[in-house]
Amino acid sequence: SNADESRLLPSPQLLSSQSLLLPPQVASPGMEIDAAVRASSDARLRTKYDNAVYVVQRAFALYPFGEIAFSFNGGKDSTVLLHLIRAGYYLHKTSCGDEAQINTVQNCPLRTIYFETPCAFPEINSFTYETVSTYGLPLETIRSDFKSGLEGLLKEKSTKAIFIGTRIGDPNAVGQEQFSPSSPGWPPFMRVNPILDWSYRFFS
Repeated sequence: SNADESRLLPSPQLLSSQSLLLPPQVASPGMEIDAAVRASSDARLRTKYDNAVYVVQRAFALYPFGEIAFSFNGGKDSTVLLHLIRAGYYLHKTSCGDEAQINTVQNCPLRTIYFETPCAFPEINSFTYETVSTYGLPLETIRSDFKSGLEGLLKEKSTKAIFIGTRIGDPNAVGQEQFSPSSPGWPPFMRVNPILDWSYRFFS
């Protein structure tokens, strides 16, 4: 959602776009995000963050890493989600005692899906590809409608869960929870919605 907006992330006072698009070698993966949020005086944001990264960590605990994907469209919501996934991956690895591994993996090399549409602004395409390159995300670009693209994707490679930047208020959010199976008639996978209960104020 909000795919025509290419600026980054929750509350500029907390995490600026410049700090979040640091080259991966500048900071430990996900660590700078976690530290910045925990230093914030905004208690509501800290609570939202804790809930979101818990969902991310839960997904990584429930599903094999190779069978999870991330739907990224270059908009505000999915860009916020990208950095929450990075933070959640860092926390998941450290909680599992994999600190040695996390120090060698600069980011979260999660399969990333981009549905590129002919009507997308060139700036959105550029931002999407630049961000994917910056964070070393293995990208799969799909140039068909969402449903057909997912059907092809799931036939090609086992995909149990997909992180999606859906928020309450989005047309497709009705009836969804943080973990929601795909709708009847769609390819079967688990929709993982870490920012479902985030309001627009955290993105402006």
